[in-house]
Amino acid sequence: MQAHTPWLTAGGIDFKIGKYASSESAETVDASGNFFYSHSYIFNFGDPFYHTGVNAVLHLCPMWDLYAGVDTGVNTNIGGHDNNDRLAFEGGIGFNSPDGKVTSLLTTHVGPEIAEKAIINGLLPATVNANTTTRALSTLTTVWKLSDKWTITNDLNWIYDSDIQNGHRADAFGIAQYATYKINDMYSVGVRGELFRDPDGAFVAQFVDNYDFTRAQQGLPLLSSRSVGGGKTTYGMITAGVNITPDLGVKYLKGIRFRPEVRYDDSFQTRPFNDSSDKDQVTVGMDVVLTF
Repeated sequence: MQAHTPWLTAGGIDFKIGKYASSESAETVDASGNFFYSHSYIFNFGDPFYHTGVNAVLHLCPMWDLYAGVDTGVNTNIGGHDNNDRLAFEGGIGFNSPDGKVTSLLTTHVGPEIAEKAIINGLLPATVNANTTTRALSTLTTVWKLSDKWTITNDLNWIYDSDIQNGHRADAFGIAQYATYKINDMYSVGVRGELFRDPDGAFVAQFVDNYDFTRAQQGLPLLSSRSVGGGKTTYGMITAGVNITPDLGVKYLKGIRFRPEVRYDDSFQTRPFNDSSDKDQVTVGMDVVLTF
């Protein structure tokens, strides 16, 4: 449920109640909100996908917003779908420039995110208490509309967990830079570059079996032996893509969008690609998004 109330200030307060996409990161789980087909390391490993709880945005004035919320944690739900017994907090501050060209949002999500079953199954030491650990995921996203055609976006990210690395603290941080240019109503082009540092090898991983990502969040053993971490390294990535929104002359296809892209990834210290045999890789992909 979403609601707007006229409380406290002239701008009022907006509420989200239930299951909703995270406000962190320049990218989102909704494909229609992203320029590129593939996702950044920050989106995949440094930010939540969604929350279940209550989130409020207080519009202090046209330039400043305050964010605060309580939820079940990162990518979790109510009851048996939460991986521990504690709630988490999300808060932040948003800036909107008077000319409407610059928006910036700094948010932090803090709470215990380690699964109790990871300790029960021996994946983490018995000395770890899932309900007293701390994971903080923080992102500063800034969007600058240079003109009607140019848009520049920047993501700065830091994630830390007090016990995820065999009962010890681990950190990771990254920066992603986006630039998109609208050629005309049919074509837009974009470039994304990113550096993501995982010095403890605790956050970036590949999940080969369809269920291994959710099993990892639930604290269950993984099904594929090829679902492994990328090691202690820094990742570099650059993506070039095109958004094509043709007029096909069909009413129900008016919102169709094609997103072809080419992407290059590199690991500075390890060989995480191509079944852990290569230090870099090139991928080509495309999807079709239809909004209606």
